Amino acid sequence: MPENENNSIEINDNEDTLECTHGLHRFIHARYWLTWTGLGLLYLTVVWLPYRWQMKIGRLLGRLVRAVSRKRRRIVNTNLKLCFPELSQDQCEKLDKEHFESLGISLIEFGIAFWMSNKKLQRLSHVKGIENLTQAHQKGNGVILLAGHFTTLEVAIRLLTTHSPISIHGIYREQKNPLFNAMLLRHRHENDAKPISRKKTHSLIGSLKEGSPVFYLPDQDFGTKYRSEFIPFFGVPAATITATTRLAKLSNADVVPVSFYRLDDNKGYHLEFHPALDNFPSDSDTADLTRINHCLEELIKEKPEQYFWFHRRFKTRPEGEETVY
Repeated sequence: MPENENNSIEINDNEDTLECTHGLHRFIHARYWLTWTGLGLLYLTVVWLPYRWQMKIGRLLGRLVRAVSRKRRRIVNTNLKLCFPELSQDQCEKLDKEHFESLGISLIEFGIAFWMSNKKLQRLSHVKGIENLTQAHQKGNGVILLAGHFTTLEVAIRLLTTHSPISIHGIYREQKNPLFNAMLLRHRHENDAKPISRKKTHSLIGSLKEGSPVFYLPDQDFGTKYRSEFIPFFGVPAATITATTRLAKLSNADVVPVSFYRLDDNKGYHLEFHPALDNFPSDSDTADLTRINHCLEELIKEKPEQYFWFHRRFKTRPEGEETVY
């Protein structure tokens, strides 16, 4: 879903949580009827149809998106060629098609995250390494759950809160659609996933110092607004924010990589907490960021079609280089 930083959702400075998660009656206005219709269809799809049919519908949606989104296709194709130069044209096109199918499924997975029962979700869950989260949390310094932007992101948050014995906090960016934004916040609160505004850095640090695990995704290009360095990402210089290593230094939090992806043959979802990074952070931000990007590359290689390739990961270029898009 598209995102926007400027939204009418208010921030409560005292509790550091996002307000207006209930009171959906505020969105009865006609301009939201199309959104209500879409949410209603999504609800019926999740509640009434078997999981395998939900996946089929998602793939069809993805093919439709691919057919009408020339701009996004160009971005995806550019990213794939940059990151996987060893692939042939046919292999690249196959990965492109699979990515858009995965993207279509992600739309259905918003409904799964919102309305699927815990009992059914448990049957679809394959969880490993929960002891790595527990061991890191027992140190009392918080845990940075390091991950990337995958098409399974929203359902992964639900899986995290369902299987983690500890309340998960996570960075949140407001959505353009106020109704969808309120719905998203409502369900995250109901599932014990505390959202922290991306603008509230002090809240993020506070959560870590309190000992809470924070779900953190540092793999987007924020341009020159944030402190960043050009670090190789699949061999291509990418503007990489230094926040992960700075947060680890400020809070003494362990960094635990998390992989999550959709399994083949409609078998559900894989969620794995990997061992905490040892000797992190080091004395070199560049070395730390290189290690983070390498870690993210390894997570992506598990299911490359499920990564958000439609993001312009390389939009900021080193001085003197032309745009790749």
